[in-house]
Amino acid sequence: MADRGGAGVSLDIELSMKMAASVFQLRFALLLAALMLPLHAVAIAGDVQTDGKISVRETAPLFAVCTDPVIQQTLLQDFRGAHRGPEDGFGAPVTVTVTVTEQLLKTGVVLSDLGPGDPWVIAKLLRQAGVDPPPLGDTGNKPPDPYALEARRQVMQPDDPIGGFRTNQGFRNSMMRPEGPKFGPNGNAKDEEIYDRAIVARATSSGSSDQMMAVVIAHPRDDVRTVKELLAEEIANSILH
Repeated sequence: MADRGGAGVSLDIELSMKMAASVFQLRFALLLAALMLPLHAVAIAGDVQTDGKISVRETAPLFAVCTDPVIQQTLLQDFRGAHRGPEDGFGAPVTVTVTVTEQLLKTGVVLSDLGPGDPWVIAKLLRQAGVDPPPLGDTGNKPPDPYALEARRQVMQPDDPIGGFRTNQGFRNSMMRPEGPKFGPNGNAKDEEIYDRAIVARATSSGSSDQMMAVVIAHPRDDVRTVKELLAEEIANSILH
């Protein structure tokens, strides 16, 4: 009888220890998930880099005009959600105009390709977003346009038959040259699958000289629409608060 009792107690202790270990593992997993969610949110929100601020009256109705439909829709939704849409508020409405430029950061891109605004500010925001800004001017990495070369030769040397023959041969070779290999499966990856995409926004408001620059980087596997919505929300929050 003593042995049976001892075995029962031992079994109960072992079962209790297993249950305690399972509960600990479950609580640890829940705690880890709770910690990862805000960290992930902070990492995403930190991708949008801004410079400047637009100041408007706290009660003014806001209307958004944007060259990108996704960003315009998100801005209008945020303004209406804060009861500051075109049909809300008091006084004369304020028009927020946002000019958006998208550019893949591939070879040959220069800083002026990233839209209007101070190029030094754009370069600074790109660095803050974690990418190297493109150069200010032409890098010389773009292949020459054979049509432009032939037109230039005819203007500069109209009476040079030998030069014309050589240029014509080069023209034909350049048109028949196969495209170089690309990265990716089977060597046919698209540029969108290789290069980061810079999205640059310049926001202004009617009746004010204020302006705001915002930059966000969409990586090849990122959902571009979600990244644009994040950019729009950053602009809206800056205006509303």
